[in-house]
Amino acid sequence: MKSLKTHLLFVVIFSAFVFVLAGCGRDKLVSIAITPTNRSIAIGATQQFTAIGTYSDYTTRNITTLVTWSSSATSVATISNAEGSKGLATSIAIGSTDIIATSGYISASSILTVTAATGVTVDLPRTGQTTSYETGDDGALRKGVVWPSPRFTVGTGAGDDCVTDNLTGLMWVKMPDSTTMTWTEALDYANGLSICGYSDWRLPNINELESLVNSEQEDLASWLNTEGFSDVEADIYWSSTTYANDPFSAWYVDMYDSHVYNDDKTYFNHVWPVRAGE
Repeated sequence: MKSLKTHLLFVVIFSAFVFVLAGCGRDKLVSIAITPTNRSIAIGATQQFTAIGTYSDYTTRNITTLVTWSSSATSVATISNAEGSKGLATSIAIGSTDIIATSGYISASSILTVTAATGVTVDLPRTGQTTSYETGDDGALRKGVVWPSPRFTVGTGAGDDCVTDNLTGLMWVKMPDSTTMTWTEALDYANGLSICGYSDWRLPNINELESLVNSEQEDLASWLNTEGFSDVEADIYWSSTTYANDPFSAWYVDMYDSHVYNDDKTYFNHVWPVRAGE
């Protein structure tokens, strides 16, 4: 009987030992920590987040690829769950969002703040003004992309009826038609033009038309006629851009005083076709 009791005691102790060993092999995730925390990035930038798991045996492991990632404000930033890019956040708009890592019932979060881009330069051309009237004005600072020299180049051979603007790359008709037209007629005329071996002419939008302005010149047409163009009139030229406050009007540029405004589309103004350069 004593031998049987001893045997049973041994079985119980051995079973308990096996159970403990088995339990040690089933360490459970206790918590998650995300790095970096409270990160700030600019619009369009990306940020890699890392998830570190702490287990019941007090060990830690990188579980970035094992958790499920989410963003509380996907309009501000998104975060990837795709293989090879898990935890990579992409900023979209200014604001803040919680970046969340989840595994089962355990989760953690980190704040991601998206700010405006800094140090961004905009390649806008100079206005052309070189006379300074006050310290710090445009004539003194002359900010913007420097104009090439020459600014305009007249084509050769079959293309000598066209002029390329070396600043914008746009190609213009050398001698605009002197006939005035309504806005709709101007669109049709420009779209149907074939000159200098090209048939993709069109009416310029207001930004393209205004790019011809030289703010240093009192009489813009006279200056343009010395830059390779001919018969540019000191008058109003249509753009293809409709005036937002009145769909029956369109923007124009006055080639005399560089005035930019709008006119009723039924009025008769000049037309100056343009096309994209090569």
